[in-house]
Amino acid sequence: MTNNLPIINILLVAVTGAASCAAQVMQSHPELCGRPGTSIPVPAGVRWVPPADDDATYTSTLFLNNAAGESSIAVGPTMDQICPLPGDQLVPFGEFNENYEIDRVDRKTAMILDTFEGRDPMMSPDQRWLIRRPWRHFRSQVSNSEEYLLYNLTASAEQNKMKGLTPLTEGLVGRPVYPIPNDGIPFEFEGQPPEMTHTFRSDAFHWAPDSSAVAFADSIMDKLSMVVVQMHPDGPSTLVLPIDVSGVCQPQVSDDPNYPFYPVPTVDRVDFGSSGTLIIHFAPDNSCKSEQRTLRLDDFRPPKPEVHEAPKRRGGTLDGVPFH
Repeated sequence: MTNNLPIINILLVAVTGAASCAAQVMQSHPELCGRPGTSIPVPAGVRWVPPADDDATYTSTLFLNNAAGESSIAVGPTMDQICPLPGDQLVPFGEFNENYEIDRVDRKTAMILDTFEGRDPMMSPDQRWLIRRPWRHFRSQVSNSEEYLLYNLTASAEQNKMKGLTPLTEGLVGRPVYPIPNDGIPFEFEGQPPEMTHTFRSDAFHWAPDSSAVAFADSIMDKLSMVVVQMHPDGPSTLVLPIDVSGVCQPQVSDDPNYPFYPVPTVDRVDFGSSGTLIIHFAPDNSCKSEQRTLRLDDFRPPKPEVHEAPKRRGGTLDGVPFH
């Protein structure tokens, strides 16, 4: 496996050097806070200082003013958005290599309540829930299945950690809402067989304006489905509807006997309509056209639970974690 540490160092020095000049958070991703299209200033009494150029740990600092004066908290090397939440809580997001570090910070005590990572994180508009894809090492050479995790921002760190996690799944905090594991515990998503490998087919997660549900597209091989996770007082529930894409994408022809096959389109917008409808918009590309479809939530069904076998490993470690 190629050692990319020199490249990482160059990138991080560039990032930290640029940040040192500005030493501010741009607050350009309000959608992370569940507030797309709004302006969210850095909360009063909060400032961020990037890592020093000679800091080999690439640790930045979040400063908070509270009753004790100004307190400091060590966080990751970047800072893209700081979300103020009810209850004197902050949720900073820092992205690097498509993975976000997400912290929950108590402003009164200047303590980190929880830290986890993931891709494409998105809060609900009421800021109670956060959905994400799992963290994935950018150097990983193993195929990976998606695993969509729902985190409750009003619950404790311990309440968000499912029982039965292993050293290889302990970072998968939150409840798996799709696919649904047969035992309800987050699974090892790398190295799953093709028929068990899920692929994210949305430009982002799409929340209903009232936070009652979140929708996204997912595929297994060339089979596309829309997924809707509904929020209930007793917890979330998941519904799925297979989507026929034959009218959206042109089949690809080849001499291979497994062809023709249909490409899988991307859903780039989802609108929650009236009377239990979902309006999805397909993004155009070379083989798929732009199209809009209206789906009825009454046609969605609960997904069948899946059994995920732990992949066999040949040994070795990557950053202290065993890999194939």
